[in-house]
Amino acid sequence: MPLAGIYYESNELEAGMSVVQKGIELCRKMGVNATVIGGINTLAVLQFRMGEPELAMETIRTNINEARRMQLPWITGMAAAVKARFDLLLGNIAAAEDWVEHAHLPPITAADASRMSEQISQAHLLIAKRNYGDAFTLLSGMRSLAEQCERFQNLIEIDILLAVTVLALGNPDDALVHLEKAACLAAPEGIIRPFIDIDTVDLAGKLRQSLAPGSESLPISFLDQILAIKNGASGSDQIIDTQKIAANQIKLVEPISPRELEVLQLMAMGLSNAEIARRLFLTINTLKAHTNSIYGKLDVHSRMQAVIRARQLGLLPPLEE
Repeated sequence: MPLAGIYYESNELEAGMSVVQKGIELCRKMGVNATVIGGINTLAVLQFRMGEPELAMETIRTNINEARRMQLPWITGMAAAVKARFDLLLGNIAAAEDWVEHAHLPPITAADASRMSEQISQAHLLIAKRNYGDAFTLLSGMRSLAEQCERFQNLIEIDILLAVTVLALGNPDDALVHLEKAACLAAPEGIIRPFIDIDTVDLAGKLRQSLAPGSESLPISFLDQILAIKNGASGSDQIIDTQKIAANQIKLVEPISPRELEVLQLMAMGLSNAEIARRLFLTINTLKAHTNSIYGKLDVHSRMQAVIRARQLGLLPPLEE
C-alpha cells in the first residue's frame, strides 16, 4: 500500500492505481481490513486525480461508512478529511464546513500529530474561504510540530500551503522562502504531486528565476519538471512517434483528432477537467464533448480506460519501466 502513495507523490498515477488495486485485493484475502481501508483512501485520491470525481466520492463515502462500522475512529477521521478535500476541489465549501463542524478538531492554535492529515484539510478549507490569518496560525503550529516529529511528507505540503497563505497576506519574499523549503525536501525524493495539486505555478516560476545557475541547495531541473507538468508538457519529455500514431489510427473506426490527442495526453498526466480546460482554453462543456468523443472512438467508459487503450494503440507513449 505505501508503494501506491509513493507512485502518487511522484505523479505516476497509473502505476499507483495498479499497485493499490493489487494491494487491496491481497489484504482482503489476508483479512487485514484496517489496511484495506487505508488503501482505499489512496484509491479514492487516485480516482479523483485521474478524472473520476464521482467514482472517487462514492469510494470515499463507502470507506467512511466501513471504517465507522469497524469502529476505527482515526481511520474514519482520515477518510472524512479526504472527502472534505474532494468537496473543496468540487467547489462545495459548505460540505467541507459541515465536516469541520462535526469533526471535533483541536483549536487552530493546537497542532496535533495524531490528526495532522485532518488539520491539513482544515487549512485547505481556511485558504479556500480566504481566511488567511487563521490558516497562517494553524499552519505555523503544524509546521513546528511536523519538523519536530520529522514528518517530512506533511512538512512539504504545509510549507506549500504556507507559501500560498503568506503570499495572500502580502509577503511574496516569505512565500518564496516557504516554497523553496518544500522543494528542497521534495526534490531528493522525487515528490512532485503536492506542487501540482496546489496551485503554485507562478511562485515556482519566480523561485526558478531567483536561483543561480548550478544551485546546490535546490536542483533547478526539479522546478523545471514541475513547471513543465503545470504548463502542459510531459514531465519526462517523452516524444510520441507521429508515424506510429497514424498507423495505429487505422485500427479505429474514427481517428482521434489532434485536439482529442492533446486531451488524452493531459489525461495521462493526471490533470483535472478544470486544469485541462484551462490549458487548452476550452470551456468545461467543450472539454466534456471531446472526452465523450474520445470514449466513443476508443470504446471505453472512463479516463483510466481511455489512457490504457491509447497506450495500447501507441497514441500515447508507454509507461517507463
